[in-house]
Amino acid sequence: MVPSRQVLSRIAGHDASMEYDVLEGLAAEAQFLAYQHEGSWQCMDTLRDTRLLRSLWESGDAPWQTW
Repeated sequence: MVPSRQVLSRIAGHDASMEYDVLEGLAAEAQFLAYQHEGSWQCMDTLRDTRLLRSLWESGDAPWQTW
């Protein structure tokens, strides 16, 4: 996600939800665009995700590694 400064100004505080408080409003105003990525993607939100991605990298099986 690459938000503009105007999007960041919509965040009301520390308890605001990006998904509900910001993105839903942008979508309702037709101000939200998306790009369909055809490559590898994996979130890295949890320790489990980090361990999975690190394991793929260290084994040489990381699908995002193209060199």
